[in-house]
Amino acid sequence: MWVKKDITAIRNYGDVYWLASDKGLARYCASEAEIYDRVMYFSADRDMKDNKILALCGSEDEIWVKTETCVSHIELKMMSMEEKAEILLDETLTIVDRLGMVSQRRLDEGWNKASAQPYACSDNDGGFTAMYCMGLIFRYAVFKREKGADHEDTIRARETAIRSLEACLLLMFISGRGNGFVARTYVTTADPTPDDGLFFRKQNGVATVVETSCAKERGYIGMTCDASAPIPERLSHLYTDLGYSHDGIVYKGDTSSDEITLHYLFMYFFHEIMGEEDPELDEIVKTAARNTMKHII
Repeated sequence: MWVKKDITAIRNYGDVYWLASDKGLARYCASEAEIYDRVMYFSADRDMKDNKILALCGSEDEIWVKTETCVSHIELKMMSMEEKAEILLDETLTIVDRLGMVSQRRLDEGWNKASAQPYACSDNDGGFTAMYCMGLIFRYAVFKREKGADHEDTIRARETAIRSLEACLLLMFISGRGNGFVARTYVTTADPTPDDGLFFRKQNGVATVVETSCAKERGYIGMTCDASAPIPERLSHLYTDLGYSHDGIVYKGDTSSDEITLHYLFMYFFHEIMGEEDPELDEIVKTAARNTMKHII
C-alpha cells in the first residue's frame, strides 16, 4: 500500500485506497490496467478549494472531500475521446476563444467560469491557435468522411475550423505592412495593451510603437512604420463584425520562429484538406505563404 507520513485520512473500497493529507488527495489502485491510473493526485485549485483535507467519504470511483473551506465531490467517469473532446471544445468556444484565437482566459474567481475576464492576450496566441486550428481541420476531415458533408456535426466542425483558420491568417496580414510580416497577437480598443514586448498601434495607415517596458528599454517608443496595406475582409470581419475598425488595433511584433513553423503547418493542412471547397480562403493562404517566405528570405 502507498503511504505518506502526513496522511490525515484513509478510505478503502475494494482495491482502491483514497489517501488524504494537508497537501491534497491521492487515489491508489494497484489493479488498474493502465500504469498512469494506478496513482492519481488531486489538489487545489483545480480539484478542490484548498488542500487541507479533514474527512473522506465515497466509493471506488467517487469521493466526497471535506477540507477547511468547503466540501468537494470528485467523480471518475468513463467517456470516449470524442465525448471528452466535445466538452473541451465547447469550453474553448464559450470561454477561451478571443476573436477566433485560443488565448489564456483567466477567471476572477476560481471554478466560476462566468467570472472569465472580458479580455485575454498571450505571447502564444498565434502558436496556440495554429495547433488548435490543425486539430479542428483533422476533426472536420474525419467527420466529413464518416458522417457525410451535410451532417450537422460536420457542418459545425467546418465552421469552427474556418474561424480558427481565419484568426491565424489574420495575424499574417494585420500589421498592414504588406511584406509578409507576421504579428504575434493583437488586441482591440476594448482591451488593455500588455506590458510584455513590442506593440504597435495602427492609426490612419501608420503603426506607432506604444509605450511598454521593452520599448522603453530599447528606445523604440514613438517609432513608426507603414500600416496601409489592405487586410482581406474575409479575415478582418473577426473584429469589424464586432464594431471595431482598423484604426486603434494594437498588434504585437516580436514573433518567434516556432510560431512561423506552426503557421506554415496549418496552411499546408488547410490547403490539402479544405482548399478545394473554399477557393477564396485558399488563395489568401497561398498569398500569405508567399509573402511571409519572401519576408524571411
